[in-house]
Amino acid sequence: VNVLAVGNVYNLTTWLILIFKKFLKINVTLWTHGNLCDKRNIKYRIKNFMFSKADKVVFYEKRSESIFKKDYQEKITSVCYNSYKYAEFKKLRHINYKRSNKINHQQEYFCFIGRLTEQKKLVQILNSLNYIQNIKKQNIGFVFVGSGPEKQILESQVKNYNLKNIDFIPSIYDSDELNQICIHSKGMVSPGNVGLTAITALSCGIPVITHDNFCNQMPEVGSLIKDKTGYFFKENDFLDLSNKLISLSNSEFKHKDLCYEILDSKYNPKKQSYRLLKQYLNI
Repeated sequence: VNVLAVGNVYNLTTWLILIFKKFLKINVTLWTHGNLCDKRNIKYRIKNFMFSKADKVVFYEKRSESIFKKDYQEKITSVCYNSYKYAEFKKLRHINYKRSNKINHQQEYFCFIGRLTEQKKLVQILNSLNYIQNIKKQNIGFVFVGSGPEKQILESQVKNYNLKNIDFIPSIYDSDELNQICIHSKGMVSPGNVGLTAITALSCGIPVITHDNFCNQMPEVGSLIKDKTGYFFKENDFLDLSNKLISLSNSEFKHKDLCYEILDSKYNPKKQSYRLLKQYLNI
């Protein structure tokens, strides 16, 4: 009997399955984020101990698999990657969108889509825009799409810096509307960790700007190719982020086809389910 379980150390059911798998005569495949950082602390060791007790382990990203393989080369592993609304966004690729009327300025802009929370470190974006607009005297706009506890703080900071061409748009869940906003932007900016936001950006054919400390990232950061579909700045360094935004705003590099290619080759439900079932069913 083959059993597929979530590889989460806080999941009691998974521990029970692993403890009694020999008695129950079952083969266990774990599906997990894995360790995102090669820091050999207690949490790292507990996770790897759990994974080592499974017959097979399927990771979301190659990085986590490589970290696990350093200690357990003999284990059977694979990578299934992740996906998000792939079919919906793929249908929209051929549409020639006009600029969204939700944007109240005509300036070139970058965007962020997601919950407006402290964890996302969105204030760093405004620090960078303050440097770009008021020190470097360059006009780069920004569009925040989402709601959350940081909204008032961000709006207050916009006023304090006297920033121009900054829009706050309520949360949008419709793929067509999201695509219309993203496709005209120069890129998606995520100063904190980036997860499925990266897949959303690639689905809209735009690159992602995020920090370079992979220990503080989510698995989906692996979908970004440095200086092609992903641009990395030094973590918590708003000046380095500013330089990346200025450089990308001046770039004529065409990202769209490469973004779509990455999704079509790995980050879609068909490829994801095939890789997962290949391990689970031994096909």
